[in-house]
Amino acid sequence: MKDKINQWMTNFKKMDKKEFIRKNDKLLAISMITFSGMLCLCVGVALPLMPKDVSNKTILLKVSKNQVEKKKSNEIVLKEMQSEVNQPISVDVRDYVDTKLLDEDVIKKLKLDTSAVNILQPGNYTYVIKYKNKTFTGIYIIKEKELPKVDNITLKSFDWFVGQSLSTNIDDYITVQLSDEVKANCKLDLSQVNINVVGPYAYTLSYNGQVYTGVINVINNPATVQPDTNNILPAVPTQPEQPVQ
Repeated sequence: MKDKINQWMTNFKKMDKKEFIRKNDKLLAISMITFSGMLCLCVGVALPLMPKDVSNKTILLKVSKNQVEKKKSNEIVLKEMQSEVNQPISVDVRDYVDTKLLDEDVIKKLKLDTSAVNILQPGNYTYVIKYKNKTFTGIYIIKEKELPKVDNITLKSFDWFVGQSLSTNIDDYITVQLSDEVKANCKLDLSQVNINVVGPYAYTLSYNGQVYTGVINVINNPATVQPDTNNILPAVPTQPEQPVQ
């Protein structure tokens, strides 16, 4: 076997290289493909095992909160304030400005003035905030208190004797039960009723923008009516009785 290999090598050396490639082109092509495949396989297995280049490591930057947070403008923006009549109002300046725009040291220097706001009377008022040499004016609305909802109020219609005083108690005029809060906000109007003259009269009860009507019929009191003497016939005189014989 050894002799055959030596003979083949001797013949290869003597052979023209171009002639050898022409006669063994298919064999060379197959050998090159096989070698290339084995080379790729080796590289694929070995590459993950190789140490990573430390120069390609990702550097994570820690960004502080101050870098991300938007810088405050320190622009003083006032709010439109609202509350119901007879309710106390806030004296904290933070409730009147947009604090998101202001630094804490600016907020501490703000001076609030609500002396022009009348909490006893519904209406539009102004409040003032001062900062350094500047004055800012805002709107404060005092609203009517929101009343409980009532579907309907039915009033009584009744007779009343002439000359007698009328009650001012709302319960004497309504046919439904109402809460104390509702009755406290009802307005009874008896001004059109003349208790001294016989006849029918309308009266009203107002609540939360609604007006309800009832009727009072003023009549004579039979117990106080004097008889008409002009229509009474004179009494017929009677004969004295005769003594018995």
